[in-house]
Amino acid sequence: MLALALMRALFVGAHMPEMGLSATTGRRSLLWALVPAYLAAIVGANLLVNHLGATYSPVIAFFLVAAVLIFRDQFADLVGPRRWITQAALILVGAALTWVANPGARQVALASVVAFGASEATEAVAYYTMRARPWMDRAPLSATLGAAIDSVLFITIAFGFNWQIAFAQFAAKTAGGYLWAKSIEGVRSRAVPARDTPAELAREA
Repeated sequence: MLALALMRALFVGAHMPEMGLSATTGRRSLLWALVPAYLAAIVGANLLVNHLGATYSPVIAFFLVAAVLIFRDQFADLVGPRRWITQAALILVGAALTWVANPGARQVALASVVAFGASEATEAVAYYTMRARPWMDRAPLSATLGAAIDSVLFITIAFGFNWQIAFAQFAAKTAGGYLWAKSIEGVRSRAVPARDTPAELAREA
């Protein structure tokens, strides 16, 4: 699901001019692609960690948790003033889906809600504090702050604190966050041209 949603987002972003899509239509298409991708990343990360254990969590963090952090920034730009309520709802839905898919993952789902809630709130404040800076400045840096919070809280609640795994998770999320931010930079330039300027972002804050 995650891969398909990303492919759809990238296709729409890259081919909007040829497809005759307006900026508004492009933003809407990207938004509808990001919602399932965001949820799939949350649920996928939770279920994989529950199944594989803390040892493999840095690998999962690199591919999926980093995606969640960066998707949050892109999603918030698209949603606008409703971003806080919508983001909280998606985190809760992701945890609920994790629990439904595997009732044995209750502790991981709980850790996910607390860690994602705290890290996403921290990241959101940092992201909009830097809203006048270019995407590749504000997104990876805000994701780094969110990754630090998420790594400590999640591993502590789900498995018990282990500083080696927490640090490995943090490093993986930071590196993965940069790669995810870079991967959707081209999509933003086509799908959200008017929303990515410092003036527009300042007006939305």
